Amino acid sequence: MVTFIGFAEVAGVIAAAVALAIGLEWVGLSGLMALMPIHRNQPHRQSR
Repeated sequence: MVTFIGFAEVAGVIAAAVALAIGLEWVGLSGLMALMPIHRNQPHRQSR
């Protein structure tokens, strides 16, 4: 029973670390996307 509790603790810490990393990555990427300029729907000119 003690080994199962130890395994559960380690698995919980790993799951929390993965969730924190994904959350921080999402916040960082959404912040970067907010800084990017907005592209309006304009037709591109084709050079001849």
